[in-house]
Amino acid sequence: MSDIDIAKPSLGILSVLSQGLSIFMKRLPLILGIAMVLGIGLNLFNFALFGDIMFSNPEAMFTTTSGLISYGVIILASIVVSTLITAVITLAAYDTHLGRPMRLGTYVSVGLKNFITLFLLSIITTIAMSIGFALLIVPGLIIYLMWIVVVPSVVVEHAGFGALSRSRELTKGYRWPILGLMVILIVVLLIIQTLLSAALGFGFTAAFTGTSGLFFMLFQGAVSSISYAIYACIIVMLYARLKEIKEGVGMSDLADVFS
Repeated sequence: MSDIDIAKPSLGILSVLSQGLSIFMKRLPLILGIAMVLGIGLNLFNFALFGDIMFSNPEAMFTTTSGLISYGVIILASIVVSTLITAVITLAAYDTHLGRPMRLGTYVSVGLKNFITLFLLSIITTIAMSIGFALLIVPGLIIYLMWIVVVPSVVVEHAGFGALSRSRELTKGYRWPILGLMVILIVVLLIIQTLLSAALGFGFTAAFTGTSGLFFMLFQGAVSSISYAIYACIIVMLYARLKEIKEGVGMSDLADVFS
């Protein structure tokens, strides 16, 4: 083992996780509110347009032309919403960490300004990861870990399409620890989802039939929103930690980039 390897700073998985969760809790009403409006709105949109086929004949989503088109629209709409949620919460999380007042209008403005770039990058990464996961899973996982901080690179550094290479550079040498962080995060999110389902007496698949479809979509939208919000906060802290390790740049230096 070389001296460089020995001196390599630790990512600090638990620290990144705890800081991300702390940000989420500090600004719970705002951060969760942003995610809820978009997440539940998305599910209401899907239910209004495709509720019949989704609940009365779900097999048709994958066996008919109209079903496949509907599924494609749902996927695109999901990418749009997740892109906006992540962009806005990324900016809100920085101000929260620094103890600054919230500037929701600024966050939305920056998110919309970068929306086309973020949307196209989301399409590119989704397609690349899908192909990678189809090729024995591992290539897709590598792509995901390599491009995991693309959104912060765009909205904080204004990296544009260079965010792909920027994320690859920042994550290099730390993808195994990042994988460990993501595994822990998935477990945390699954526990949260399970507790919410149990508290409401509502199973994940119980409402796919009958008149409870709308309630299920609302419930699923709310749970997905919580997951999106927590995930975005964790990614923010991961990005900040990688910048600190690779470039010695602290949170206050990063904040000036988009203030």
